[in-house]
Amino acid sequence: MGGLHKLVLSVLVAVSTLLALPVSAFAFSDDFEDGNTEGWLQTIVAGGVGSCGVESHNGSQMGFCKQIGSGQQALSIDFTYSPAEILSFDMHAQSIPECSTGLCAHARSGIAVSFLTGLNIPLGTVGLYQVTDLSWLPANSYAIDDVQHNYNGTFASFASLAGLDPANSAIAKLSIRFQATASTSFFGSQSLANVWFDNVNVPEPDTSALVLAGLAVIAVAARRPRSVS
Repeated sequence: MGGLHKLVLSVLVAVSTLLALPVSAFAFSDDFEDGNTEGWLQTIVAGGVGSCGVESHNGSQMGFCKQIGSGQQALSIDFTYSPAEILSFDMHAQSIPECSTGLCAHARSGIAVSFLTGLNIPLGTVGLYQVTDLSWLPANSYAIDDVQHNYNGTFASFASLAGLDPANSAIAKLSIRFQATASTSFFGSQSLANVWFDNVNVPEPDTSALVLAGLAVIAVAARRPRSVS
């Protein structure tokens, strides 16, 4: 058997072995089963009562941020921007108003997906929020319901929703920020905002496809006729 054919056979064996092995499917993944929010940045707008952490919700360990009365609780994390990368997450946003003598305290909960330069200068943001009143929906944001869903899309698709050209070379980072924002009315009524999130994933490229692509190159080489000296 020729040396090149032996190489192809060896690669075939290696590929079959590799594809049988469990490999990491994600460049980033957090299902919060470890019970903490390590790696996430918590930010607080003082006021009211609020917290962020991990708790059991809808049958799973989920990250959360909660706020009662004026203020905001948020957890955020940044990723290097790559248009073809995919962002996926489960989210349940819940906002509850409180009204008294005709005045209501409103609330907003959900996620902001922002795009930044290498110097962390904001270029654009798109929001997905469950709000108690549409006046609480920020610019370039979309109202969602209060049912848990999976949300996913390429970084490029989120950039487009933020009003940006996905190919803009100035975009260096994608930042996600789960946040709960509530308020207190003139008469002391306090609204409530909760957001739970889980399975925050950025999948890696398909390892199998990359390996098979490399095998195809070798197969072409195997079919190439030898030069005659």
